[in-house]
Amino acid sequence: MSQHSNSDFQRGVANLLSCLGGVHNESVGILIDPGTDDLLRVETERVLRAEGARTRVVELPASEGTDAEVPATAAAQLEGLDAVVEITAVSVRHSQARQDLQQAGTRYLYVGSPPPHLFDGTGAMYADFPAHRQRIEHLADRVTAGSIMQITTTRGTDLAIDLGGRSGRALTGMADRAGQFGTPPCLEWGLVPSLAGTTGQLIADAYGVGLGLLSEPIHARIENGRMVHIAEGHEGQRLSDLLESAHTPHAYQVSEVGVGMNPEAQMIDDMMSAEAVLGTAHIAVGTTPADPGVERVQAGLHIDLVFWHPTITIDGDVVMEEGRLVAEQ
Repeated sequence: MSQHSNSDFQRGVANLLSCLGGVHNESVGILIDPGTDDLLRVETERVLRAEGARTRVVELPASEGTDAEVPATAAAQLEGLDAVVEITAVSVRHSQARQDLQQAGTRYLYVGSPPPHLFDGTGAMYADFPAHRQRIEHLADRVTAGSIMQITTTRGTDLAIDLGGRSGRALTGMADRAGQFGTPPCLEWGLVPSLAGTTGQLIADAYGVGLGLLSEPIHARIENGRMVHIAEGHEGQRLSDLLESAHTPHAYQVSEVGVGMNPEAQMIDDMMSAEAVLGTAHIAVGTTPADPGVERVQAGLHIDLVFWHPTITIDGDVVMEEGRLVAEQ
């Protein structure tokens, strides 16, 4: 990370950490790895201590894969803490350890390793996270109460997602309640669908984790919750190669449906901003999010595929039309 001792960097880190709510006299773990930026680690610890927290830095060993599991020795150091802040270069946010911590009541804030340009004073980092909470939670409640979600785009995406028995997922950025998970600046609503609950055609035309900004749309067919065909093309081949590199059929499992809700987020080559852009949605394949109560599928990777201007209906009611949220009735 470039030199970010400036006020923008400090303001950005403070805004992210404010999503924990009050931490006075609380125990807060700071989860790092060898790739964690030193300035980010120092500033994270400074802000938390200034707010009255008792901090514990826990370092993970180097890992080549994404969404790795947390070693037992490190997981034991996180047990019983009021909150954990993950600022790792290699994510462990989809790990069993995170699920266990949340189930025990620990608040978990995933910040990751943001690139320097996200701290330039504008953009996703500087959103007013509490201001968007109620809307995101309301839309997640619509998912919980619904039976079927349909997502279409003018480019050809046409997906049906079975909502029966699934809880809506509200990523408000906030982790100020016991057992809550926040991923600021990524604001979204959606769900972890059932293993066979997604069918149809996906046209991803914006961004892909591990791929970056897409130079051409990726056409993929999904049947019974699995990606069964990826059309030929440069970006399609890159996606195929990435999924094959996991050496497991679980890599093709649809593991998440999300709808971006951060009005400050920009479509740039960064996961936390790209998949949060208001006016987009994304389908992920691979490892399932480690939300409490969710049956976990471990693939060693989690690939979000983002597309523009979705029209989304829940039980026939339009909630988003070509990327624009429809006013609540």
